[in-house]
Amino acid sequence: MAIVISGVNNNDKITASDGTIDLLSGVNYSSEVEVPSLKVGNNIQFGNAGIVTATSFAGNISGTTGTFGDFVNIGSNIQLGNAGVATATTFVGNVTGNVNNTGALLLQVGGSEKVRITSTGEIKVNTGSGTQGLHFQASSGANANLRGVGTNYGNLGFLIGNSEILRITSGGNVRHTGGGNDRRYTFSSDDSAHYISFDNTLNGIKLNGYGGISFETNGTNERLRIDSGGRLLIGHTAAHSVGGGNSLLQIQAINSTGRISVVQHRNEAGGSPFISLGKSRGTSNGSTTILQSGDEIGTLTWAGADGNDLDNQACCITGVVDGTPGSNDMPGRLEFRTTADGSASATTRMKISKEGYVTKPAHPSFCARFQSGDTYVSTDIFRLTSISNNNFTWNNGGHYSTSTGKFTAPVAGVYFFEGQALTDGHGNNNNIQDMMELRTNNGRVNYCRQRRSFFRTEDDANGYYVNSTSGQVNLAVGDTVWFQRRNGLSYGFRNYSYTYFTGWLIG
Repeated sequence: MAIVISGVNNNDKITASDGTIDLLSGVNYSSEVEVPSLKVGNNIQFGNAGIVTATSFAGNISGTTGTFGDFVNIGSNIQLGNAGVATATTFVGNVTGNVNNTGALLLQVGGSEKVRITSTGEIKVNTGSGTQGLHFQASSGANANLRGVGTNYGNLGFLIGNSEILRITSGGNVRHTGGGNDRRYTFSSDDSAHYISFDNTLNGIKLNGYGGISFETNGTNERLRIDSGGRLLIGHTAAHSVGGGNSLLQIQAINSTGRISVVQHRNEAGGSPFISLGKSRGTSNGSTTILQSGDEIGTLTWAGADGNDLDNQACCITGVVDGTPGSNDMPGRLEFRTTADGSASATTRMKISKEGYVTKPAHPSFCARFQSGDTYVSTDIFRLTSISNNNFTWNNGGHYSTSTGKFTAPVAGVYFFEGQALTDGHGNNNNIQDMMELRTNNGRVNYCRQRRSFFRTEDDANGYYVNSTSGQVNLAVGDTVWFQRRNGLSYGFRNYSYTYFTGWLIG
């Protein structure tokens, strides 16, 4: 191979006879070497301060450092050394592979840290402290955090500051883990109102609201309410005063039939459902004492509305202590009470005693007797005026009139009546046939029991004769019944022990 160097006036040339310079070494240049086109093999090596300006590189660039101008166009990959740092305004495209740092990896906005991935694997937003999981924390460190907790990191915890207050476990359970015994879930700006509280001490649930708590279906239909007074309302939003007192439980049906059903399914015959009303006598220290005879134990009341409140008691059934209680001994009776027209309170109409006896204090019943000094009236009615409400005379309900001698039916039903009289003023062979009868405003009921035609002095002492009559009659309200001598006879009657008129409602 021969090398020829030639050229004049900047037209210098180096040529080789075979067209290729195989090796050039030991050549020093004191100034720049300008080459219009340079083709190099697999490697270009530069010194520590080497500079390369080129339109494109077809191969690899290797070296320790390098400074490039405004633009470098590189293919699919950028590889950085162990301590490599890339600073750029914008990355367009995808970054694949590993981004690694031996400490924390930070993301900043405007030079201020916003997201940190710690060396322990935590992701922190706006900076924070902790040991595991995912944290959301304000820069002050005093507001809410979100963190996964647990040995296997299967739980999700919510923190106030650095204290966990709520946890969602790996099994899907929600647990309140802090904040003391009174765990409140509040639904208003005021932390004392409208909250649901799970009380760890009482093992219960507390619901609170200044205006009460309501339960709805279909989003708008209120079905149940606990009002601010502690009353349980079903089917209505406002409590009524029932029977003259405040009701703790009110069930109301509007424009429909109201029912209360208690159903129990059991395989055996016993154990049926029941409603229990109980009472004790309390003392100032919270203990109880035994009840006393006459104490009312409980009342089931029916009341009607006169205005806005159900404060007019129509009727009730009351349990009453019926005797002196003792250990395992509580005698009781039932009293059935109704309210008369024009009255504001109920009156006892029937009692079932502890022995099972049924008494009806207001049941229509009377017994009138002859009173000494009575004069005979011009009418035929036996007008008996002795009624003293004692063992022998009474007038329950006041339906017998001492001025007329007539009983007026207060209610439609079947009644029984009986009249007896000691008659006087008879002479021998006087006519006494059908001498007395029981009558109503609708006609005669019965004649007397003894039908003798004539009075006989040899059989009847001192001119006196005793006879009676009785019968059952179906009366309407306002019908009248009386006991009288037969029209056309003229005899008198006397004697408290012989002469009376009585009657009562059968049913």
